[in-house]
Amino acid sequence: MNFKEDKIAKIIRANKRLSREASRIEGIFRSIKEGIILTDAGGDILYANAAAKNILGFAEDGQILTLSKILPQIDSVELRLVCGGTASQREFEIAYPEHRFIKVFMTPVDGEKEEAAIIISDLTNERISARDKIESEKIASVLKLASGVAHELGNPINSISIHLQLALKTIAKMEQSPNLSRLKESVEICSKEVSRLDGIIKHFLKALRPARPDFAEINPLAPLAETLKFLQNELQDLNIKIEINTENSLPSILGDTNLLKQLYFNLIKNAMEAMDLGGIIKIGTSFDDNFVKISISDNGCGIDQDEITRIFEPYFTTKTDGHGLGMMIASEIVKSHGGSIGIDSRKDEGTTIMLSFPRKDKRIREIMAE
Repeated sequence: MNFKEDKIAKIIRANKRLSREASRIEGIFRSIKEGIILTDAGGDILYANAAAKNILGFAEDGQILTLSKILPQIDSVELRLVCGGTASQREFEIAYPEHRFIKVFMTPVDGEKEEAAIIISDLTNERISARDKIESEKIASVLKLASGVAHELGNPINSISIHLQLALKTIAKMEQSPNLSRLKESVEICSKEVSRLDGIIKHFLKALRPARPDFAEINPLAPLAETLKFLQNELQDLNIKIEINTENSLPSILGDTNLLKQLYFNLIKNAMEAMDLGGIIKIGTSFDDNFVKISISDNGCGIDQDEITRIFEPYFTTKTDGHGLGMMIASEIVKSHGGSIGIDSRKDEGTTIMLSFPRKDKRIREIMAE
């Protein structure tokens, strides 16, 4: 073997060693539960392990991903300080792809290039027990208060309805005249509005105190199709289009059809109210070995980042005339099905709601283990 061949052989062996080391390191990064992201000073993501993609809900699709898109809480100034040599540690509450508490440790990477390593730890399980207890007590008190208010409204509404019926009977016995006809018409309108208000209160009470879920094997899109059919005329009046991109054969789940229709109604109505005339609501699905996932997206006004983690809190609303219970009820319905709900939103761009339901077999195993 001459000198040139010997040099080439050494280079090949060195490349093989480097390849083995790279594979070993990649294997370690894949196996650890912490998310790891490598980014440059401009925020372009150079590497992300599987845990980071799972925690933050993104996938590499051939395009350059930026840190500002998946972790908007970290601004460019802080990132440049880290790349310049200043380590940083913070804790965030995120809502997409599902509600999580995370700790982010950022440290500069030694080398000629300005790069930062970001280590992401999921603190959700540590926080959730205490948080759930607080939220459960808070929700219980809210529901008790709301239920009491609804009952208090029910009594005077019932009294008004009785007196309106008596007024109609009295009018029927009186001598007919144009003024009397107008009075009768006004009383009939009032009677209809009172009946409508009574129906709203009954529906509200039913929503606040839902019956025990009646689970059955269903296609999770079936209640959504019924909801869209119910809202069809309203969607047409607002010139809102529905774009559906779903898997051909979606796995079944254990679900309560009526509760899921209420869930979808709340989410679709929120999307409609967030858009001007002529908006688009996109519905997509996916699934893996354990979960069926449904996304509902709109191109409406979006939600501020500092408000997004509070969106499922009782009485919190971004609407001027909202009551702040719709998303809380939606969250409770999803939890009752063993699933999770997440939200991703950008101001003036739109909002995406991600629903994740366990597949039927997985849910059966969970119920049997409880």
